[in-house]
Amino acid sequence: MANLNYLYRSLQKYQAFRRDIDNWVSELQQATASLDLAKNYIGDIYQYDNASADNYEIRTLVSNLDNILISLESNIMPSIDAKIRRLERQIADEEAKEALNLL
Repeated sequence: MANLNYLYRSLQKYQAFRRDIDNWVSELQQATASLDLAKNYIGDIYQYDNASADNYEIRTLVSNLDNILISLESNIMPSIDAKIRRLERQIADEEAKEALNLL
C-alpha cells in the first residue's frame, strides 16, 4: 500500500505540474501576441535612422519567447504526459496486485 500511496502522490504532483505548464504556455502566448503588436507598431511608427527605435529589442524578445514556447510544447509537455501515463499504468498494476492479494 505504501508504494501505491507514493504513486498516487507522484501522479498528483505531475498532473499539477502539467496544469502549471499549460498556464505558462497560455500566459506566454498572450505576452507574445501583445509584444508582436508592439513590435509592429514601433517598427512602423517609431523609426530612428531607418531602423526601429527600440533597436529591434522587442523582435528579439518575441523570438526568445517563441523559442521557450516551442520547447515547452514540443519537449517538456510530451515528457510530462509520458510520465503521467507511466504512473497511471503503474498505479493500475499495483491496484491489480492488491486486488489479487485480497482474494
